[in-house]
Amino acid sequence: MVADLFHYGHMNFLRQARKHGDFLLVGVHSDEAVMVYKRRPIFSMEERVASVEGCRWVDEVVANAPLTIDREWIEKHGIDLVMHGDDFS
Repeated sequence: MVADLFHYGHMNFLRQARKHGDFLLVGVHSDEAVMVYKRRPIFSMEERVASVEGCRWVDEVVANAPLTIDREWIEKHGIDLVMHGDDFS
């Protein structure tokens, strides 16, 4: 998740994601990773992480999450279900 300029759409996505389990872990991508497919974020990764941490439906935030996650990353974090928005191509 980029979570730049955190807004209602982000909160709604996280609220919907939380309905699929009892623990919501959210990965926030680094500025460099985001620039692979979008513009440079306005807020720093640390600020974006803080925004996501403040969301009531989020239990844990992982900074520097990779754009593409692999089986090793999924198993390391004990993930059962992966969700993503529709703005990633």
